[in-house]
Amino acid sequence: MTAIGLVVLLVAAGLTLDVIVENTKHLSPDPSVVGQTLSGVNIGGFFLAGVVVGVVGLLGLTLLLAGLNRTRSRAKERKALRRESDSTGSLVAERDRLAAELDAERARGAAVPATAAPVYPAQPGATEV
Repeated sequence: MTAIGLVVLLVAAGLTLDVIVENTKHLSPDPSVVGQTLSGVNIGGFFLAGVVVGVVGLLGLTLLLAGLNRTRSRAKERKALRRESDSTGSLVAERDRLAAELDAERARGAAVPATAAPVYPAQPGATEV
């Protein structure tokens, strides 16, 4: 999209520059565009053609800027994914370290027996059964 916008913008700018250069060399009642003389074109038609070229130029500029914005947002997404990938690696290392600690605790026999009931602090106003 960026390349298409750039091409459209350059074509519109080149056409505008050609019209300006071709028609300032000599004072002729008929305008010249890309080496071709246009006869029977009044000022209103010439102005309308200029407006059309301007709109095409703005379309090219819009495509160019949209493409650049899209490229920038993709770069941000890649950077965020790279950061997330790095943090995932550190989380995996932390998980492995904790698993090794748990295995060491179980090997020493310090694990909580499966029959032990959890102990909760008494809540105020609660009656024991």
